[in-house]
Amino acid sequence: VRLIKKRLLHYYDMKVHRIPIHNILYVETIKKATKLIVHTKNENTAIIGKLSFFEIKYNDHLLRIHTSFLINPSCVTKIERFNLQLQYGNILPIPEKKYTEIKEAIFLENSSIQHFLYY
Repeated sequence: VRLIKKRLLHYYDMKVHRIPIHNILYVETIKKATKLIVHTKNENTAIIGKLSFFEIKYNDHLLRIHTSFLINPSCVTKIERFNLQLQYGNILPIPEKKYTEIKEAIFLENSSIQHFLYY
């Protein structure tokens, strides 16, 4: 797995998956194993890897909000107490202890994007 020109390249089942980073909504780990699901705007792709690796490797693009989830902060449409909503309606939990920290990180990430309305 590696990032090439803002694309995630992953080899799995003898196939090469090219996933543009801006299309990723979130990455989810399955039962603390080395299997991940990359949820994008168009499809879900199962890959082999560890969430901690993705967190370090793609920290400029993805934010850990939970033990099981990394999100693309630019895809967040709504933040409520202890959960957030992504584009296309996906709702993910935010731990109570990290809620304020995650909310601020998402706001800082998206504050430079003009097409967001914060209220």
